[in-house]
Amino acid sequence: MSMAKGRKASDWTVRNLGGEGTVKCAEYRGRFRVRRDGVIKIIWQDGGPLPGEDRPVNTAAQEAIGAAIRPRA
Repeated sequence: MSMAKGRKASDWTVRNLGGEGTVKCAEYRGRFRVRRDGVIKIIWQDGGPLPGEDRPVNTAAQEAIGAAIRPRA
């Protein structure tokens, strides 16, 4: 996987099913759930991002999920 893939929110596809759903980008795939306090929890499939890539990939995925579940007015 290219190191640049998954580092921007626009790289991600989010399927929101009302407080939970899926998120994917290239070979990264996961399920997410939004807790009552608004925190987004991602459970990665197939191991998820490698160490060193995990922080920027997680951040971008969470930004994409946030945009999908909290659309602009």
